[in-house]
Amino acid sequence: MVQGALNYAESRGNSFVIIDPDPDAVTSGAVNSLVDSYPDSGYGSVYYPMVRMIDPTKSGPAAVRTTFPGGAIAGAFVRTDAQRTVAKTPAGYNTDLRNTLGLATKVSDAFISAVYDNGVNCLKAVPGAGVVVLGGRTLSKVRPDEYIAVRRSLNFIKQSIRDISRGAVFEPNGPLLWSSLSTSISKFLTTFWGQGGLKGNSASQAFYVVCDESNN
Repeated sequence: MVQGALNYAESRGNSFVIIDPDPDAVTSGAVNSLVDSYPDSGYGSVYYPMVRMIDPTKSGPAAVRTTFPGGAIAGAFVRTDAQRTVAKTPAGYNTDLRNTLGLATKVSDAFISAVYDNGVNCLKAVPGAGVVVLGGRTLSKVRPDEYIAVRRSLNFIKQSIRDISRGAVFEPNGPLLWSSLSTSISKFLTTFWGQGGLKGNSASQAFYVVCDESNN
């Protein structure tokens, strides 16, 4: 199932898979063994452990359930995107999981270190901050695809340029069209650079657009 989801995300080019933990894997060795069976892919990331949340089917002090964190992680992704763009890793002490009461399994710093290099992003209950995300790795072992922010930024750029170029499909393929596309794409990339999405002291250092007779 994980491989199928990752293959689908990669084929789309604009998607990312949040992978829930296996509740039966409670040691770092078991978690690493499970993750080793997953494909080497930059299009997904694994989170651990299970979380404790309010159970809407119950009432009273026992209205709590152990559940998968994927939905809350997705919420953290969306919130970070809105506040800081996809170039910001959805992790850190300011990235708490809303409506999460705690963790089903307590994770130590040694546990976090043991699984992080294998692409597992741990959650940690921090007094005063709630349950926070401490990790920004994908399942890829190769840079730059091993970082969530990089892969999602590339996805965002690709999809945005597709959308910008959609109206050019039936236009005459010539210098006027190339110039129009270059201007529109440069404007988009300049905005993304200005938001901190691309490196460089200036837009010209951050990117360049080629749309001329050399590639048309």
